[in-house]
Amino acid sequence: MVAVIGILIAILYFTIKPVNSPAVIPTPTPVASATPAPSSEPTPTPNEHEGWSVYRNEEYGFEISYPSNYEALDNADNLYGWPNAVVLLYNGGQAYDVVVEAWDSMTEYTSKHPTTETFDVEIKTIGGKFISATNYTNESSNSEIVLTLKGL
Repeated sequence: MVAVIGILIAILYFTIKPVNSPAVIPTPTPVASATPAPSSEPTPTPNEHEGWSVYRNEEYGFEISYPSNYEALDNADNLYGWPNAVVLLYNGGQAYDVVVEAWDSMTEYTSKHPTTETFDVEIKTIGGKFISATNYTNESSNSEIVLTLKGL
């Protein structure tokens, strides 16, 4: 009987943890990450208009990019008949492709162009003026040019 009590005490001792003993917590094993560490170097943005020319106008404070095979016409002879035009972008043919004009107000612009539903137009407020770039030929390549209008 004493042997049976001894065996029970031994079983209880090894199966029941004493109250004052510290808990044993397994240490996790580090796992290699498949994601590379972030780089401190900036990722370069691809130039969407590589090889294009840039027309800059300091007086009105804007620039517009256009393919190198276009001409940027800003002299009085070419601007004749376009009283608000600053530059005409031309790729040959019977019409100017993109016309950039300067306006004192949106009212002035809308009185000259009451609707723009048929043309792609970008209008920016730059230096107190309203600068519009209009695709007058509805060519998709000219729509891309219009979107490059920005202030300096």
